[in-house]
Amino acid sequence: MTAEPTLQQLDEAGRALRETLDRLAEPFGADAIGKKPIVVCQACENADGICAAHVERPCRTCGNTLTEAHDHLDFVGHAHVRQRFNEVDPNWNWRPLARTGSGLPVFDDYRGLWIELTIGGKTMLGYGTATSRRGGGDAVKECIGNALRNAGLSFGVALTLWMREPPRIAEPVKPHLTDEQLATRLRKEITSHGRGKGTPFGQTVGAFKRWTNGEHEFREAPAGVLARYLDHLKAS
Repeated sequence: MTAEPTLQQLDEAGRALRETLDRLAEPFGADAIGKKPIVVCQACENADGICAAHVERPCRTCGNTLTEAHDHLDFVGHAHVRQRFNEVDPNWNWRPLARTGSGLPVFDDYRGLWIELTIGGKTMLGYGTATSRRGGGDAVKECIGNALRNAGLSFGVALTLWMREPPRIAEPVKPHLTDEQLATRLRKEITSHGRGKGTPFGQTVGAFKRWTNGEHEFREAPAGVLARYLDHLKAS
């Protein structure tokens, strides 16, 4: 029979675990922290990336081109999280919560992966999905990295970075667009309308020029002309 641990052994194990958790929860340096864009306008999300009240533009903070109605959350990437695990417990490991008959990890109906992460003798669950549109092996690796970070949160890894939630704009605000911004928006809508009809972009441009009797080029036309042409397309 295995002897029951003594109180002294339990106290020592508890102190060791506390030390492990404290080390895991230590703040990361600025070089390890990235910026994750979070769309804060519900209307933009419903419009699949942009609504009539906002414009799409490159962001100097996160480097993405998306709706201006977004905020940023600090996050620590997969590589830095693994490095923290290695520093705190070289024997850390993870395993899928379920395996197929051939020993491969089981993914759920959402293509997500449940894992068990063990660090310092303590095991926590984690869940990961692939948020990008990549498929195949890249999606699997993204699931693993996402699951490790998710499970790491339960150990306190980068936990404070996720405590701030960005504001949400429940309803769209009234548009305040310049003529150039409005023209850009209208060109996108005209192009999208043509794409929905199976019309190549070149034909869309040519049709617009013919509609204006050759007076305007699609890429240079003012917002008023573009708006009238879009109304014409929707009515036809």
